[in-house]
Amino acid sequence: MVPRIITFRTGAQDNNNPIITIISDNDTVRLYDRSIPIKAHVWDDYGIQKVEWVINSQAYISPTNCNGNIYGNPDTSCFYIPDIPADTYKIIAYAYDYSGNVGIDTAYLDYQDTVKPYVVFTDPRDNSYGISPTPLITVVFSEGMDTSSGSLEIRVGSSTYPYTKYWEDSRTLKIRNTTPLPYDSTVKVVLRNYRDLSGNIMVGDSFSFRFTIISNAEVFVRILNVNPNTVYKGSPDSTYILAEVSSRYNIRGAKMVINGSVEVPMFAKDGSFDEPVETVYVRYRFGEFEVGEYNVSIKAWNDYVERSSEPFIIKVKSIGFLDKENVVIYPNPTKGQAKLRVIFGANTNAVIEVFDLKVKRVYHKEGSFDGFKTYEFELPKLPTGLYLVRIRAGDKKVEKWFSVIK
Repeated sequence: MVPRIITFRTGAQDNNNPIITIISDNDTVRLYDRSIPIKAHVWDDYGIQKVEWVINSQAYISPTNCNGNIYGNPDTSCFYIPDIPADTYKIIAYAYDYSGNVGIDTAYLDYQDTVKPYVVFTDPRDNSYGISPTPLITVVFSEGMDTSSGSLEIRVGSSTYPYTKYWEDSRTLKIRNTTPLPYDSTVKVVLRNYRDLSGNIMVGDSFSFRFTIISNAEVFVRILNVNPNTVYKGSPDSTYILAEVSSRYNIRGAKMVINGSVEVPMFAKDGSFDEPVETVYVRYRFGEFEVGEYNVSIKAWNDYVERSSEPFIIKVKSIGFLDKENVVIYPNPTKGQAKLRVIFGANTNAVIEVFDLKVKRVYHKEGSFDGFKTYEFELPKLPTGLYLVRIRAGDKKVEKWFSVIK
């Protein structure tokens, strides 16, 4: 080997802190809308790694510049403040370079929130259909809200319905009526005078949406056929699953669900999902799964509701190329003809023989056999006695005894 000499030169050690300057007016940032960021100029000889903003003792990391790219020199960092009430806050910005040096700047935030909150999402959505007479109603606001503010009504015609409510977070209000709503009725939900954390009343002072409660929209699932429900790992064969799904309304789709997470589309027997009763099917290779038991159910839905069948079990077993578990003789003992069941763990040529106690061969079969397929053979009628079944395939051999009695 020829030695190589590598010469390199290191630069001066980086001992300088990055420079960061919060863009402000006499050290004060005046903000009226949280959708507008606070900005800071950053600069460092060796590059900015990240910027950390601190407000109300909570730190927020900005690993990229205002455009979502890595920091250049010079560059700008952006910080969007969280849901906080209008007030004056101290903000701190830290800039980190790649050598561990830290630059710092501070300013005051004069936050005067003048933006009114509004509803961005409801479930059920406006003019939609619901199935339950006691639906869980969700209302999401555009920003954090004063959870003690506002009032609401649930109305059907001129009647109001009692309810309970809670805030999942400062933006998300959950409502449920405590008296069932009448089926086939239009429900109106009205929210009034809800305020954000700065006291701004919601846009328009109120918001309302409607939905309709649908009766008899349940979906029923009936399993018709699962074949086979026991498969062998590595088997190329598929399990055929057939089910009937029905409803008062047209069925819109169906899926097979494995262990509550893996979803496989099912197909309508007549080619499309457009009738209240549909026969659905799927073929699936469970042999590609690991050995074990799998909970399988059928999920189907119409325009209003989704339902699942009771789960059933698909077993995936391990099978060797040829061992004693692959060979079953039944009934044993037998009073007449015994039957032989054999499964090979791969495609193979095999010889099947039966001998009596004098080693006389009383049965012989030889041929090519497919792997993972169950083969059954009727053995000949034999006199009372003890017999040996021998199966040879490749370098494997299995022997089992059976008896014939009177």
